Amino acid sequence: TVKLLRIFRVQNLRPDTWPLSGWHLTCWNCSWTRAVAIEEDLKKGIESLQKANLLQLSMDGPNVNWKVFEDLQSEIQLENGKNLLNVGSCGLHVIHGAFRSAMSETGWDIETLLTSAYRLFKDSPARREDFSSISTNHLFPLKFVVHRWVDNVRVLETFLEVLPDLRKYTLFVMEKKLSDLHTKSFDTVKSGCRDFLAEAKLNFALTLAKQVQPFLTKYQSDSSLLPFLVSDLLEMLKSIISKFLTAEFAAQLKTCTQLSKVDLRDRSHHKQVDLGFSAEMYLQSAEFRKMKISDKDVLGIRISAKVALITFTEKVLEKSPMRYPLARSISCLDPHFIAQSPDACKTMLTRMLKSLVDAKRLQGSVCDEILQQFEHFMRSVLSSELLQFKPGQDRLDIFLHDKMCTPYPKLWMAVRMALLLSHGQATIERGFSVNKEVVIENQQTKSLIARRLIKDHIIQAGGILQVSITKQMMISVRSARSRYSQYLADKKECEVKERAQMKRKAELDTIEELRMKTKRLKSDIDALHISVKKYAEKCETTGDLTYIAKSNSLRRTADEKKEELKKVNEELDARIEKYKQ
Repeated sequence: TVKLLRIFRVQNLRPDTWPLSGWHLTCWNCSWTRAVAIEEDLKKGIESLQKANLLQLSMDGPNVNWKVFEDLQSEIQLENGKNLLNVGSCGLHVIHGAFRSAMSETGWDIETLLTSAYRLFKDSPARREDFSSISTNHLFPLKFVVHRWVDNVRVLETFLEVLPDLRKYTLFVMEKKLSDLHTKSFDTVKSGCRDFLAEAKLNFALTLAKQVQPFLTKYQSDSSLLPFLVSDLLEMLKSIISKFLTAEFAAQLKTCTQLSKVDLRDRSHHKQVDLGFSAEMYLQSAEFRKMKISDKDVLGIRISAKVALITFTEKVLEKSPMRYPLARSISCLDPHFIAQSPDACKTMLTRMLKSLVDAKRLQGSVCDEILQQFEHFMRSVLSSELLQFKPGQDRLDIFLHDKMCTPYPKLWMAVRMALLLSHGQATIERGFSVNKEVVIENQQTKSLIARRLIKDHIIQAGGILQVSITKQMMISVRSARSRYSQYLADKKECEVKERAQMKRKAELDTIEELRMKTKRLKSDIDALHISVKKYAEKCETTGDLTYIAKSNSLRRTADEKKEELKKVNEELDARIEKYKQ
């Protein structure tokens, strides 16, 4: 997998200029996933910028990314006294991870079943032909992507359609009517087909996936959507907890704080879990009743489904931007929320300003004026105008800029900062497929980065025919050959310098080694002299001549080491003199 660390820079930050226009400043091939390596590449990317103006480090949630964030935060705080604004990691990744954790908690192993069904017929024309001969709709299982559970809605739907044909296929193979198979994939599919509760399990997974899919679809955007993120997450979780909590108790959970404080595993507020329309209809069907599945098995499915829903909710509450005060308070910029609850919006704006002041991104002395301008804005703008705003179609940044920039400059200064914050990694994730397109064999890192930057510019321009050919671009093309020649000359010069440095380093290492050898020889000679004296004294006291023999032997060894020490010193002096030259 090609992983690129991509640095975005935003231009046109004058108050009178909006929407923002920006570009990919640069990127690197990140082969290593150690925090130190990522930090080095990140510092290279922002070395031409003022680090104090770095507002946010947008990322997904692995520990290595949080380590990078903490180190960069400490460095900026030490140098400038400022803090990065933190609204958590990418909400899209959190939802995907929470869904996968929820499905794992059930123990149904749907993941392995879907993967095995796809692999059973992949690259096997004979099996595909056998399956087509008994299939009623001529469909095959689709590829299941394990790290993108919620994007596999179509995979689940297709599998449910082909499941009856898969049961027929496995039965024919076992009865020797079709070619016998001895593969792990077939054994997994056969086991899954024998489970007559599979339809209920798959339909429950499909229902949950469809419930969160609109959120993921909406936030696959580069627009300023952070003011809507927390409220959308809250509404999504409300609909999910209503499947296993009583209506009276669920109705009391109206805010993120209330939802985060409740114990979802407290059974006193639970009801029979709702598996979704399709799953419930299957369990009540006459076909299912003929199978004589025990009530205990059905109850087991409901318990597992409840555990999945609770796990999903807990994971989202634990890791999503909902737990960050700044992300919650930015909801005050939602036009519908402003029209419906102006007092609550003012309270939330106060919390947002506090976060900005604490991060040293805003002076506390201007906050009163900002709040006054916000009150005036809410009184002057008609509620009908605010309610006409459509998040899926209109851009919030353009809408607020038109309403705030000129009449409320101080307010716009704070709002602009909030609108700059990223709600997720949708742009980066889409870039992985672009990386695959630009990679070719035996390609050097600089070429990969250059091709990626060109691709980004074409996408931003709206297509290759929309790229404007400027005079500066034509001058750059004319001088491309000379720049390439200069690059080769510089590269050759760098290689010469590098070889010289390596040679000097090798010489220094040799000198250091000789010094250590000298030190060891001196230590050995001193130890030998002590032993010589010791054996001579023993001979005098005991009259045993063998001690004299040992003393003389050690003296000769000491003399040999003295000669060796002399040669080493001569070599050391010669190398030091050569190194100085």
